[in-house]
Amino acid sequence: MKRGVSPLIATVMIVGFTIAIAALFWLWGSGTIDDSEKALYIEAGKQICATQVDFKVTDCDAATFAATITNEGSVPITFFKFRDDTGESVTHQEEITEGETKTVINNMITEDTEIFAGILTEEGFPVVCADEVRSC
Repeated sequence: MKRGVSPLIATVMIVGFTIAIAALFWLWGSGTIDDSEKALYIEAGKQICATQVDFKVTDCDAATFAATITNEGSVPITFFKFRDDTGESVTHQEEITEGETKTVINNMITEDTEIFAGILTEEGFPVVCADEVRSC
């Protein structure tokens, strides 16, 4: 006598495998869409950097690790990236609104420090404005 899987069990197994494969494709596809969306938001942030971000560094004091920064752009600067002459860098969270001047203190500030402005896109993605760099 031959024994095999009943037609009902076989149908349930085929439906289960199909659902599992569909779920894998859905998870893979949603990650791809999220990555491309993120890239679009970051590209939009770079456009904002190029057209609306401007700042001035008026004083750098290596003894106190302080820099006086004025936001001369039309959007808030939400963070700064400091890079020293060795290429080492650190991100500093400090919001400076349009027209505002603040003294920022960070132990990375020396006479040779490069200061990059950073913004958050409307969607919350951080973007470093690579073309907006000032030196102490």
